[in-house]
Amino acid sequence: MMELKNYQLVVKGMKEGLLVHGFEVWQDPQCDPIVEFVADNLFYYFKCWNVKSPPKSENFLGLFHCKNVESIKYVNPYETYPFLEELDYKCYYYELKNSTWLQEWRRLKLKREPNWSKYNSINYKHFILMTRESYIEIISSGIEFKKVKKTKNKLNLWSKLV
Repeated sequence: MMELKNYQLVVKGMKEGLLVHGFEVWQDPQCDPIVEFVADNLFYYFKCWNVKSPPKSENFLGLFHCKNVESIKYVNPYETYPFLEELDYKCYYYELKNSTWLQEWRRLKLKREPNWSKYNSINYKHFILMTRESYIEIISSGIEFKKVKKTKNKLNLWSKLV
């Protein structure tokens, strides 16, 4: 019982610092994402369908493209962030304001590279993407959402997980 109370206190404090970015698709809650890295870009593909139509096999996937990625953590959801059932969105990501992880990352970056802020003017933020059973936390400059055409290669990756 004590753990649940601690969790609720953490959640209450975090909700005030969480921004929710929602989209007009319904992310498949039973499907794990496919995550790819290319240079400092993270591509997070997921199955989804239009909110205004009944669940069916759409000809597109959802894609969160994270740009200028500097750091990533993979976390168990019960340890940190809330699942906000009261949201109207069925597909969203969090942006965490006043992130201690982001502050610590900046401190370490400046310690290793004291002139870093003079040549890098990117405004980094702390984002959280939900998977079926965990979270992916990202420090990057931003996230762009797109609908992309389904490809045989991506669908084959999901079929191998079953």
